[in-house]
Amino acid sequence: MLYNVTGFITPVVLTYVALIRRILDIGFALNRALVFSAVSLVFVGAFLVVEWALGQWLSSASHTTNLVVGAAIALVLGLSVRSIHKRIDQFLDTVFFRKRHEDEYAIRAFGHEAAYITDAGLLLARAKAMLEEHADATGVAVLLDDGHGSYGGTSENDAAIVSLKTWRKSVDLHTIDTTLQGEFAYPMVARGHLVGAIVLGPKRSGDPYAPDESDAILHLAHGVGGAFDVLSASGHASRDGLLEAIRTMSGDLRASQLKFTPCRIARRDIGPKGAVIQGTANTSNPMRRSLRTSTSLAWRGLAAGLATVVEQAKGSRLVNKMLSVWGSRARSYGNVR
Repeated sequence: MLYNVTGFITPVVLTYVALIRRILDIGFALNRALVFSAVSLVFVGAFLVVEWALGQWLSSASHTTNLVVGAAIALVLGLSVRSIHKRIDQFLDTVFFRKRHEDEYAIRAFGHEAAYITDAGLLLARAKAMLEEHADATGVAVLLDDGHGSYGGTSENDAAIVSLKTWRKSVDLHTIDTTLQGEFAYPMVARGHLVGAIVLGPKRSGDPYAPDESDAILHLAHGVGGAFDVLSASGHASRDGLLEAIRTMSGDLRASQLKFTPCRIARRDIGPKGAVIQGTANTSNPMRRSLRTSTSLAWRGLAAGLATVVEQAKGSRLVNKMLSVWGSRARSYGNVR
């Protein structure tokens, strides 16, 4: 009797603790249960309806025909499992998590819009309001690098700050020894430098931050960090330096193009035996030397190939004549250096 009571009470107590402590996401669990239930209902219902319709249509057919048709239906439904599951999952996810998806979209959108805000104070204020509204955070703190080894009063050697610098991803503040107070910290990174951190408090509802939601907040933190870096004094200096470097590179490219002047010697400027009347000597141009060398190698390769053809042609008079002509041409080009 005691064993039976214990076996009944234990799962009830564990379920109550899991719910009260929010160990499990009930919304997610219900979503998964509905997805699998809907998929099973669609497949079983479709199989029964199609089998009934074919049974009426093939009532006069043999048992073998009915068996083959039933197997074909089961095979088609089996191959379409992935597609049907995906569509049902998307539909139910949109229905039950519509608010979460809208909040995630709003957070990501602000991460893109942050680059076009020209006031640093307004940028940080709007980021804070956005996270409080769409992430349901009880509090948002933006810690900026003061240039003296401190982020909003927190040392740059703090474990959370070091982790943000190193891994460039969110940090669960409950799993690390840090002086930061909150649930998660997100890095504001620009040009490989941690310009600040966004620290979020717990949600007003008490729910944990979902993985896709946390990824959207990370995207916002990177966007705000890049925009704030551009608006800061160092960001303007770096941007001006980058523009100056681009101008310098463009000037160097134009100078190199002007420095390269290919030798253009008209036929009238070349006298007998390659003597140059005006301009640079014909044999001093590297491009012309390279061209003549390549031509010489081509003639030599052609002569070698023709020699092989001659051997296979067993002394054909026409082939021998061709070889003598091409061989003389190859020797004349081969002697030119």
